[in-house]
Amino acid sequence: GHERMFDAIASGCYVLSTWSDYLVEEFGREAGFGFYDLTPDWSADNAIEQILANADSPAKVGRSQKLAHARHRMANRVATICKIFDRQFLS
Repeated sequence: GHERMFDAIASGCYVLSTWSDYLVEEFGREAGFGFYDLTPDWSADNAIEQILANADSPAKVGRSQKLAHARHRMANRVATICKIFDRQFLS
Protein backbone atom coordinates (compact mmCIF):
# COMPACT_ATOMS: atom_id res chain seq x y z
CA GLY A 1 0.00 0.00 0.00
CA HIS A 2 1.20 3.45 -0.83
CA GLU A 3 1.10 6.21 1.77
CA ARG A 4 -1.26 8.22 -0.43
CA MET A 5 -3.82 5.43 -0.07
CA PHE A 6 -3.51 5.52 3.70
CA ASP A 7 -3.70 9.33 3.74
CA ALA A 8 -6.89 9.20 1.68
CA ILE A 9 -8.41 6.48 3.86
CA ALA A 10 -7.47 8.27 7.08
CA SER A 11 -9.08 11.44 5.69
CA GLY A 12 -12.34 9.59 5.08
CA CYS A 13 -12.08 9.31 1.31
CA TYR A 14 -13.40 6.51 -0.85
CA VAL A 15 -10.48 5.27 -2.94
CA LEU A 16 -10.53 4.23 -6.59
CA SER A 17 -7.48 2.20 -7.51
CA THR A 18 -6.20 -0.44 -9.81
CA TRP A 19 -6.54 -3.91 -8.33
CA SER A 20 -4.42 -4.56 -5.25
CA ASP A 21 -4.24 -7.95 -3.54
CA TYR A 22 -2.69 -6.19 -0.54
CA LEU A 23 -5.56 -3.73 -0.12
CA VAL A 24 -8.15 -6.49 -0.37
CA GLU A 25 -6.22 -8.63 2.12
CA GLU A 26 -5.64 -5.75 4.53
CA PHE A 27 -9.04 -4.05 4.37
CA GLY A 28 -11.36 -6.76 3.04
CA ARG A 29 -13.82 -6.72 0.19
CA GLU A 30 -16.26 -4.51 2.09
CA ALA A 31 -13.79 -1.65 2.36
CA GLY A 32 -14.10 1.87 1.04
CA PHE A 33 -12.29 0.98 -2.16
CA GLY A 34 -13.31 0.66 -5.75
CA PHE A 35 -11.05 -1.13 -8.16
CA TYR A 36 -10.99 -0.47 -11.84
CA ASP A 37 -9.52 -2.01 -14.92
CA LEU A 38 -8.86 0.40 -17.74
CA THR A 39 -11.01 -1.34 -20.31
CA PRO A 40 -12.48 0.61 -23.22
CA ASP A 41 -15.91 0.72 -21.54
CA TRP A 42 -14.60 1.99 -18.15
CA SER A 43 -15.50 5.54 -17.21
CA ALA A 44 -14.45 7.50 -14.12
CA ASP A 45 -17.79 9.31 -14.21
CA ASN A 46 -19.69 6.02 -14.12
CA ALA A 47 -17.50 4.66 -11.33
CA ILE A 48 -18.08 7.78 -9.23
CA GLU A 49 -21.82 7.69 -9.90
CA GLN A 50 -21.94 4.07 -8.69
CA ILE A 51 -20.04 4.94 -5.51
CA LEU A 52 -22.34 7.86 -4.76
CA ALA A 53 -25.44 5.80 -5.51
CA ASN A 54 -24.38 3.01 -3.13
CA ALA A 55 -25.93 3.71 0.28
CA ASP A 56 -23.24 1.54 1.93
CA SER A 57 -20.31 3.63 0.67
CA PRO A 58 -20.03 5.85 3.80
CA ALA A 59 -20.07 2.80 6.11
CA LYS A 60 -17.41 1.12 3.99
CA VAL A 61 -15.24 4.24 4.20
CA GLY A 62 -15.76 4.34 7.96
CA ARG A 63 -14.65 0.71 8.38
CA SER A 64 -11.53 1.36 6.30
CA GLN A 65 -10.79 4.53 8.22
CA LYS A 66 -11.02 2.76 11.60
CA LEU A 67 -8.72 0.00 10.40
CA ALA A 68 -6.20 2.48 9.02
CA HIS A 69 -6.16 4.38 12.32
CA ALA A 70 -5.78 1.16 14.30
CA ARG A 71 -3.00 -0.39 12.21
CA HIS A 72 -1.33 2.13 9.95
CA ARG A 73 -0.63 5.29 11.90
CA MET A 74 3.01 6.22 12.29
CA ALA A 75 2.89 5.32 16.01
CA ASN A 76 1.83 1.76 15.11
CA ARG A 77 4.57 1.43 12.55
CA VAL A 78 7.24 2.80 14.90
CA ALA A 79 6.17 0.36 17.61
CA THR A 80 6.42 -2.55 15.15
CA ILE A 81 9.89 -1.45 14.01
CA CYS A 82 11.03 -1.14 17.62
CA LYS A 83 9.82 -4.67 18.40
CA ILE A 84 11.67 -6.03 15.37
CA PHE A 85 14.80 -4.10 16.34
CA ASP A 86 14.60 -5.36 19.92
CA ARG A 87 14.25 -8.99 18.81
CA GLN A 88 17.10 -8.84 16.30
CA PHE A 89 19.65 -6.69 18.05
CA LEU A 90 18.96 -6.70 21.77
CA SER A 91 18.15 -10.35 22.39
